[in-house]
Amino acid sequence: MSYLKISGFKNSKWAVTAVLVFVNFVFFVFSAYLDSRAFNLYQASSFIIAWGGNASPLTLSGEYWRLLSSMFMHLSIFHFFSNMIALLGIGFLFENMFSRRVFIAVYMLSGIAGGILSAVVHRYELIVSCGASGAILGITGYLLAFGLCNKIELPFSKIFTNVIIVICLGLFLPVDNMAHLGGFVTGFVLGALSVDGKTHFFKKPGKVSIILIMTVCIIEGAVLAKYSIPENIKFVRLSRLEFIVKDMREGAPDQPIDFRFFNQCVDASVESGSIVRSELIDCEKMRGLFYKYGLRIKERIEEDLNNCINITEDLRSEKISETEKHSIEIISNYCVARQKLVNISFKNYPNSSVDIKKYFEAEHQFNESVIVNDNSSKIFENIPELIFNAVSLERCRTTICRRW
Repeated sequence: MSYLKISGFKNSKWAVTAVLVFVNFVFFVFSAYLDSRAFNLYQASSFIIAWGGNASPLTLSGEYWRLLSSMFMHLSIFHFFSNMIALLGIGFLFENMFSRRVFIAVYMLSGIAGGILSAVVHRYELIVSCGASGAILGITGYLLAFGLCNKIELPFSKIFTNVIIVICLGLFLPVDNMAHLGGFVTGFVLGALSVDGKTHFFKKPGKVSIILIMTVCIIEGAVLAKYSIPENIKFVRLSRLEFIVKDMREGAPDQPIDFRFFNQCVDASVESGSIVRSELIDCEKMRGLFYKYGLRIKERIEEDLNNCINITEDLRSEKISETEKHSIEIISNYCVARQKLVNISFKNYPNSSVDIKKYFEAEHQFNESVIVNDNSSKIFENIPELIFNAVSLERCRTTICRRW
């Protein structure tokens, strides 16, 4: 098989590659600077969701912009630099062969397609993902298919090496293989459909290019329409609230220490009949591990309680039944009371105290009205199973927060 050899690039082009790297860099630095949850494994999922990560229940319930924003977000320094190095290497090669329009079209369509496939496949799982590698694999797939179909000599060994590395990483690390697969296949198909070896495909929108772009967009739109969750803010808020309630009672699944130890300390203290700072002093040091991670646990607990209070406040504006309204009021009172205990035990307000009678009343009502057998809650029992299983949006387990 003979190949057309691409000669050295005398007038090297790199504008799109440089802009993409710059945009990724700005997004990465900006989010890390403004949000204290960045690089904190205890709050990784909450951070990703807040800054536009691809969370299936949110994406499929109408927040389609996450398919775009998640392409420019990265979870860690290693995640960011590994993707940017790959983008620089493959981007320079791609941009010197094809027009800027081709680059942008393939990059965006591949990244979005990868996000859609990930959201659809993981719609029943508690997974949040982000990263540029789905789009990067898209332009890699385009190069590979274009070179093979049009007999163009390319550095196939480097391209295959990049693909193999991504595949191997996907076998051992928590990366989003579905986003990788969706991006690569989309790019490969677009490259294979570039006819007659015309490297300026898409440069002048002709019939073939218009039909191809419209076809890909229609397919992506159809997939979203088929698997979209009907948007219901009330259900989403209730689902978030249920996850927080379960976390407060049972402890987060990804934490060795959290509410459980704090609850034990508080329960032991309140038996004395009053809650003051002096009686909660040991809550920070009751276990060496708790003391070691005290600051992070404090952030996690405060985040859950603040979310609980905010969500119950938002739910009061929804059209809800009297029974739901009563249950939400109980949860709100419990979270407010618990928040005061946190403020005291973590020295936020060292001179504060809590009305023990009101605290016990809130605790009792919460346990009686919300927590029932097997720790499921009456208020949430009518929420569609799909929503509850998919939406643990304040934090999914860090170990399954995927990187593209």
